[in-house]
Amino acid sequence: MKQSTRHLLMSSLLLTVLAGCAAKIPVRMTLPAETDLSKYRRVSIFDFKGQGAQQVANALETTLMNQRVNGEPYFQMITRSELETILKEQNLQYQKLAERFDENSIASIGKLKGVDGLIVGAVDEYQARQQTRSEQREETNFKTKQKYNVTYNCLQRTARVRVTVKFIEVKTARLELSLPLEGNNTAEDCQPSGTSPSVADGNDMLRNATNQMLTGFARKITPHEVMKEIELRGKDDDLGFFGGGDEATKSASVHIGTGVQYATNGNWPLAIGAWEQATQAKPNSAAAFYNMGVGYEAQGKLDRAREMYQKAAQLKSDTLYIKASSVIEQRIRDAETLRHQTEGRPS
Repeated sequence: MKQSTRHLLMSSLLLTVLAGCAAKIPVRMTLPAETDLSKYRRVSIFDFKGQGAQQVANALETTLMNQRVNGEPYFQMITRSELETILKEQNLQYQKLAERFDENSIASIGKLKGVDGLIVGAVDEYQARQQTRSEQREETNFKTKQKYNVTYNCLQRTARVRVTVKFIEVKTARLELSLPLEGNNTAEDCQPSGTSPSVADGNDMLRNATNQMLTGFARKITPHEVMKEIELRGKDDDLGFFGGGDEATKSASVHIGTGVQYATNGNWPLAIGAWEQATQAKPNSAAAFYNMGVGYEAQGKLDRAREMYQKAAQLKSDTLYIKASSVIEQRIRDAETLRHQTEGRPS
């Protein structure tokens, strides 16, 4: 087979693959806190009330200690033992405050030094329940093909945690935030009669439900990283499913596909370079401009990403391009909010 013929067949095969190809690339991004508590640096957790209070307070303290932005803890957590020491130094009795946390107690915390914010809470529910039941299931004997009923014994265990959390400014004793939180965890197992069903331990399930709940709370009050999948176009919009199109379209599609391969491996500079080559081959390739927008967004170059998304939407009125142009505006607003929440914070 001649070299030129082989090259033509390989190119046709590649374009055919590209025609049905689209990739979703995971992009890591940092979102701002829903509630801006950035002016508070040194935070402590006061004893919670209710059954399971100790477990919830300990878990919350650990969760907030682990919340980091740019590698640094967002809050400097003052442990409860450190808080007790501070109270004693200022002639405030920790235990009495904990026993009757009322308006007078809230007024007293204004005397605290070295603590900016105080988190208090009440555990409204902290329990794991289980239910058992029996049910009939129809099964088939594979040898005789006969159907018969089998009794199954089922065990379901549900863990539920409900907490009300409050964030109080120490200096003024002002209530900054009050939120109801809830975490749930359910497990079920069914076994034929004669075999005991088995599910996770209730205490383990309560811990999991608590961690799930508190992770959600931490995301409300601290900036946090998320992974978002963004779709890339695998070819030029004008390329037919079987690789049909003019030479400019085919050439652009090859470069677009090459860029997608680079992006899949996390090499955004090379990916963007390939998509730029696609726009040189076909200056009105909306897919190439859109993919460049994704590349710039993945690198945090949001203004450049907006420019590329808008260019793509102008070239082709495609739902994906129009939505990207809208979403990037929110990302830019989020980036400004994040900058406010992370820069110039008290030390």
